[in-house]
Amino acid sequence: MYSALIVEDELFALHSMRDMLDWNIANIGKVYEAANGKEAYEVYLRERPDIILTDLCMPVMDGLTLIRNIREKEADSKTRIIIMTCLNDFAQAQQALNMGVSHYFLKATASCRDIQEILQTTTKDLDKDRLQQNSNPAEKAMQVLKHSGSLPPEDAAAALLAAGISSDEEYAVLLLRLPWEGFPQPGLEILQRTVRACSRADTEILHISPGYFALLLNQEDAGHLSTALSRLCAELSVGGGREMLAGMSGRTRDPGNLAEAMRQAGKGLDLCFFTGVCPSFYVGQEGFSVPEDIAMQLLALPNVFLHIPRKFVDSYETRIRQVTSRSYPDSRSFKETLSAVAVWLSMQTDSAKDSLEENCVACTRRISESETLRECVACFEQYATDILNLSSFSRQMPDCVKEALQYIYSNLDHPLSLNEIAEHIHLNPAYLSTLFRRVMNQSPISYINSVRIERAKLLLRSTNLSVSEIAASLGFSQDIYFYRLFKHFTQVTPSEYRSSAQWQNGEAEQRMPETRYGGTLSMDRRQTPIKADPATIP
Repeated sequence: MYSALIVEDELFALHSMRDMLDWNIANIGKVYEAANGKEAYEVYLRERPDIILTDLCMPVMDGLTLIRNIREKEADSKTRIIIMTCLNDFAQAQQALNMGVSHYFLKATASCRDIQEILQTTTKDLDKDRLQQNSNPAEKAMQVLKHSGSLPPEDAAAALLAAGISSDEEYAVLLLRLPWEGFPQPGLEILQRTVRACSRADTEILHISPGYFALLLNQEDAGHLSTALSRLCAELSVGGGREMLAGMSGRTRDPGNLAEAMRQAGKGLDLCFFTGVCPSFYVGQEGFSVPEDIAMQLLALPNVFLHIPRKFVDSYETRIRQVTSRSYPDSRSFKETLSAVAVWLSMQTDSAKDSLEENCVACTRRISESETLRECVACFEQYATDILNLSSFSRQMPDCVKEALQYIYSNLDHPLSLNEIAEHIHLNPAYLSTLFRRVMNQSPISYINSVRIERAKLLLRSTNLSVSEIAASLGFSQDIYFYRLFKHFTQVTPSEYRSSAQWQNGEAEQRMPETRYGGTLSMDRRQTPIKADPATIP
């Protein structure tokens, strides 16, 4: 693992770069920070980072002076230096390039992906330097496994022989992904015991990078271990549903295919990510798609928030269809695409949260660290739900109505009353009812009924929960009342709705009329309301 130093006097830019880049993918284990050239030079002398990303215009000591000190005063030509520059810094950037800078990028236009690619290119250059300095064939092969580089066939053959695999044997690469942060040490010991029990006693688990391990296996070991891993992946599950993932390459005899076998094992991990099946074996699949149930789940997300404008829903659905209809070469590309929708979403609302930007950064970070597609989607849904819960999509909506909506959406799983909502936001129930009706064009109780039915429709479409379980999860104490209310809104029973194909064709999912502030009405006001306690929803 390499180390990096970020030098930037604008703290927001520094923290954004630190939090939004995936350093592990670039094989960078430690990231240091400095606010100017003087601080950076002190960190450099103390830590000797492998890579330095530095701004040019900074107080105390600028970037050019920092680079000059490293290159001339310390006579260091090995440390890779990347400069971050603005358009008006071109003359300084030219001077920096003449002092052996590896790369540069424009701060105003470079995306996270651009910077990520620069970092990965830089670490690959460092890998080549290490590989050239290492004369041991087996160690060279280890560098190939770690960094998927290239290696002469004779060196690869020597590495396989050192791993107990003769030249006439088929071999495969097994790549493991463990939730590294917080992963218990006993879990690693269980993994080691399983490997030893199912393969040769001298089989070693090779630590590739944080959370990634690889094994070189002969044909017999690959067969035995793949069966044991199916059980082990479930046993090593840790908090939050994060699991060990395993991908195995196809089998080959050619030592020259060692790097390709490592790539295939990585594709097996991607297959684990998209399907949740562990272990997964490379069968030639190079592209991965989003399962249909996940696509429907994402598309249906805004449908339970009845005050959302139709224009927003249309834009959201267009972007989600773009996310779910394409094929992805790997898990990273899916994460980046979904993160882009999260960023777009944060720009469409007038959320009451002051820390919206921080929450967006945190969401994209959680998505990038997710082990499976479903974990990614859960992170996105939580973030989107938080925004939709708190946003009126209209700056004219009174704060008390926003608070009432937030409370309603957060407590749909138990009986709600007008008095309870009014007490929570410190308002008189009669005043809240009048104000809510004026804004949303319906009473709080009618609105709660509408939201619950929309959410019930979503659960009926996307889960295998029984009708009774769905009713209970939405705060209905009696199934009969849920049945009556559901049929009142949809003209069909819950069971008929689930078995019908209407919703797939969009015939049953028509948006309601607009509310006063651009949202939607959940119930046609010409409908006859169901008789119920006006203050309590079962």
